[in-house]
Amino acid sequence: MKKLILTNIFILLSLIVFSQDKLTFTRIIKTDSIGVPALFAQMNQWFAQNYKSPDKVIQLADKEAGMITASSLFKFIGSKFIMKYNEGPVNFSIIILMKDNRIKVEITNFVHTVYDNDLKNCELGLITNAEIHTEKGLVKNQNNQSWNEIKVKAQANSEEIFTSIETYLKQNKPVIDNW
Repeated sequence: MKKLILTNIFILLSLIVFSQDKLTFTRIIKTDSIGVPALFAQMNQWFAQNYKSPDKVIQLADKEAGMITASSLFKFIGSKFIMKYNEGPVNFSIIILMKDNRIKVEITNFVHTVYDNDLKNCELGLITNAEIHTEKGLVKNQNNQSWNEIKVKAQANSEEIFTSIETYLKQNKPVIDNW
C-alpha cells in the first residue's frame, strides 16, 4: 500500500513538473457604454469583414452567453531552408467573451501540421509555452527552431487580431435606432 501511494505521488509530481501549458494570448478590450447584444453584433460583423467565409470560421455563437468561438489558421514558413520540412498551417482558436462595456479575446490551441503527408513526423502538434520542442531526434535543431519561430509568429498574429478588433470597435460604434 505504501509503495502504491509513493508511486502515485511520483506520477503526480512528474505530471506537474513536466506538463506545459498550451500557448495562449489574452486581451481584455474596454468599449464605450454598450451592452452584450450590441457587442455580439459588432463581433459578428468583425468576422464578416475579416474572413471570406465567416460561417465556416465561427464554431459557436451564443448571444445569450455573450460568446463566440472560432477557428482560424496562419501559414508557417520557416526562415531557413532546413525548416522547409516543417512548413504548414498552424490552426488556432479565437474565443470572444462579452460583458457590458468589455470583451475578452483569447487566442489559443495553436496546432502545427505539415502540408506533405510523407512528412508527418515533422509536425510539431500542440504548441505550448515550453522553451524547446524536443531534446531527441535527428531533426531536433530544425524542430526547435521551427517551434520558436511558430511561437513568435503566433504572438504577432494574435497582436494583429487584438489590434484589428480594437480598431473595429473604435471605428464602428453601434447605431442605436429608436424608430
